[in-house]
Amino acid sequence: MRLHDSIVRVALFTLAGVLPGAAQPSRVAAYCLFPNTWESYTSIPVWRAPDLDDKLRHDNGTVWNDFETDQSIMWVLAAANQYSNAHLPTLIYMGARSACTGDACRIANAITIIPNEIDCDNEVDINYYTPAQGLLIRTTPSVAPCMNTWEHWETPAVDGTYVFNGVLNHELAHALGLKHNMDCTPLPCSTHPCAVADVDTSTTPEGLTLYRDDVLGLQSRYGAPAYYTRTMREFDSSTGTWWTMYPTDWPALQPLFSLSHSRDAMRMFAAYRDPSTLRPRTAMWWWFPIDWDDWGTPVTGTTQGHVGAALDPATGYGYSFYLLGETQAQVNKYFGYSRHVSATSRANYQKTTPTTRRHGVMAAWYNSAGIMTQVWRATNGAIQVHVVHGSTFEGPWSIVDANGNPARAMDTPSVACGPPSIYYNCVVAWADPAMAGSGWHYHTLRWAHFGVFGGPGSYYLVQGPILSAGYLMHGSPVVTYMGPETSTRAFAVTWSTQIAQTADFEVWTMFKAASETASWWDVTGHGGDRHRLAAALGSSNTDAELVWVRR
Repeated sequence: MRLHDSIVRVALFTLAGVLPGAAQPSRVAAYCLFPNTWESYTSIPVWRAPDLDDKLRHDNGTVWNDFETDQSIMWVLAAANQYSNAHLPTLIYMGARSACTGDACRIANAITIIPNEIDCDNEVDINYYTPAQGLLIRTTPSVAPCMNTWEHWETPAVDGTYVFNGVLNHELAHALGLKHNMDCTPLPCSTHPCAVADVDTSTTPEGLTLYRDDVLGLQSRYGAPAYYTRTMREFDSSTGTWWTMYPTDWPALQPLFSLSHSRDAMRMFAAYRDPSTLRPRTAMWWWFPIDWDDWGTPVTGTTQGHVGAALDPATGYGYSFYLLGETQAQVNKYFGYSRHVSATSRANYQKTTPTTRRHGVMAAWYNSAGIMTQVWRATNGAIQVHVVHGSTFEGPWSIVDANGNPARAMDTPSVACGPPSIYYNCVVAWADPAMAGSGWHYHTLRWAHFGVFGGPGSYYLVQGPILSAGYLMHGSPVVTYMGPETSTRAFAVTWSTQIAQTADFEVWTMFKAASETASWWDVTGHGGDRHRLAAALGSSNTDAELVWVRR
């Protein structure tokens, strides 16, 4: 059953008026698309009906509050901005707006179809019209086929997230021009869903990000992205008293890229998804001279989500981690990684069993024995850790709370490891769906330390407590090890928040000591040149390297 044909619905209505922008690059229609959507726009304002939160209920029956409703919407819009890999108009959240009904939500001259315009009041689909002033997220007062007061809009803990975000992401995909791919693709989807536009009520936890088919469809409609990068650099890791701009010729990074970390190396490895081909791509940054070298594409397949990066400080080898195999007909992927000896010499390794619908992987160098750790968000939201050495993959082990329940992440978690002389020498950080504690959906920072012990064939994970901090985020945090292990700034983390009613993101950083119970401190906002989509954090030669993507 398709989502907007089921009892779970979110209605996004276009509003009258036009906010045109500069003309976009020419593009060719392809994939499962509706004609004539937002191609001439530079931004799309998004409002919500003022009573939306009253129609969203927690499992215990209490209604959502305005703030958590706003934060959930901002998370979905930020994810669309980052994952689309297309020259989309920027989605800007404008907050609450008086609800419109009937003809007030429509335009007289209909020239396009946006199937998320559902007339809930009459339980029938309305006519579909050209995008206009923006999108309005609304509900219906009580009609059963739409959002209503008896529907719980968070998913039980077993699913790791809540229904509203998956539903909204699905409907937003339609608003941007994506049809159900099952309606028009000649290839049957063998592992439903194969696109966020095909997510239904049984798979909403898998609708938090875009699939390969969604990305290619949006690229076909809106063109390839135009990304620009800039970096900030912390010079003194022992005192860490200031950040400064450090201009350099960065490669054509896109959102969801990764940087390696090593206190001892005079280089830093970068892994990312090529904006044009969607293949994994790599580069090496040299601390002196300050320059980048393109280290090529390790494999020919396309990848989704984060591409992880690690560096062996002894050999200078770089490592890229990726998920391959998603097609228009199936989304089961295979985990693989490459050892990059130089720009032209590499060896590839691949796990032989599929990983289902995981969307991205992050990794870290662990020790001199060639051990690396990698983390991802499982299909049910659980945070899983693997040990990788040579062609052997061990694990996964779940990060668990004090009661043994798996921790759940909104998106791909991040991992960084210090020297094995620290007992819990790795930190995994993630944005929590906030299903514990207050239950409010604020997408705040969680982290835990862990260590890996044993030997080949018998590795095991020992984990410290899960800790939390009330830092809001609209995307996954990225953690790095900067050292030394005695410093109060041994680990650093960065994350981004979207600034309401603007196209801007604020990038934040902070630090913590190596102890598993140490708190984060020295929170710094890197304001000024905003309009950022994502940030990554790495380290080399005792310095932290903060890089963000903007357009």
